[in-house]
Amino acid sequence: MRKLAKLLEVRDIWFDAVDCRIPCFLHIINICMTHTMKEYTNADFSAITATWVGALGDTMNKAEYVEALATDPISLGRNIVHIICASSQRRKGFCDTIINSNANEWYTGH
Repeated sequence: MRKLAKLLEVRDIWFDAVDCRIPCFLHIINICMTHTMKEYTNADFSAITATWVGALGDTMNKAEYVEALATDPISLGRNIVHIICASSQRRKGFCDTIINSNANEWYTGH
């Protein structure tokens, strides 16, 4: 940190090497998303109509949407990523699945 303070001082940027911390950008994003999703999953949807058209043109059902949010999809996704990354066999299997799926055009909607 002292070296960083000296590098910044040359550019007239004040930095206290003892009392300052540089937070990781990804950690900040994670904190923000966690707070956002916590608020969103607990949001009051009472004023929302029973159905609406989503951004992709599909009809969204309010009850199903609220139920899906209650399962905390971000945490579920994060857990899946942790499980995949925890094992080289799982990482390879996931990579193979993506390669095969792309080769078979499973994600194209055709």
